[in-house]
Amino acid sequence: MRDAYLIVYDIGHPARLRAVAKIVQDYGLRQQDSVFVARMTADECRDMERRLSKVIEPEEDGIKIFRLCRDCGARFMAAGKTEKPKLFDAEWQIC
Repeated sequence: MRDAYLIVYDIGHPARLRAVAKIVQDYGLRQQDSVFVARMTADECRDMERRLSKVIEPEEDGIKIFRLCRDCGARFMAAGKTEKPKLFDAEWQIC
């Protein structure tokens, strides 16, 4: 079963930042510079975490992965110049 995830990161070095972005793009859709949404199985999420752990410096970098509940699409709110995350489009429906 695929679950929805929100992935955010703050990476301290430009080369690692690019490497992290490339890895996360393999799994999800970019929403902002360091914010992605993804639909993954538990195995895919573990694979992404394993790949990311090989790139980051834990003392300098941070990555947060949030599993989203099934009601998150209905509760989405935004302000300003933004769109509803593609995660909640019909082809990404999680309910």
